[in-house]
Amino acid sequence: MAGMDDRSKERRSYRRASRTLALLALAFCVMSLVNGGRMVQSVLNVSLLADWEPSLSPWVLVVLSAGWAAAFLAVGSGLWKRRDWGRRWGVLLPPLYGLYSAGMILIFTRSPYARGRWAPVALGWAVGSVIIGWLLTRARLRALCERR
Repeated sequence: MAGMDDRSKERRSYRRASRTLALLALAFCVMSLVNGGRMVQSVLNVSLLADWEPSLSPWVLVVLSAGWAAAFLAVGSGLWKRRDWGRRWGVLLPPLYGLYSAGMILIFTRSPYARGRWAPVALGWAVGSVIIGWLLTRARLRALCERR
């Protein structure tokens, strides 16, 4: 009887880990869509952004948004397919994106009030990165990805 109980616990743990991995994969794909939308919006408003005289060309924002969209999509599909590289990049990508987001606020905002938003954005991404990193480095999720 104890063996049956252990197997059912194992199955529940496996299902929970599979669900967590699927939700993280979907979250990364949503971030890909957000960055794709940002890229389209930047292309449509490139002349407006140029009028603000940012320290970088507005086309840099377009290219970076496209790169982030591709990176999030690649990691999301890697997690969905349970690839170990997807899990490893999934730990690395959120903190890098947090630094990027805070930097873009500093570069592309004009008012001191808007520039003051970089700290909460960076803090939010730091907390989110810790949670995502913790989830993706748990033994069960690691085992799911290493089986492939």
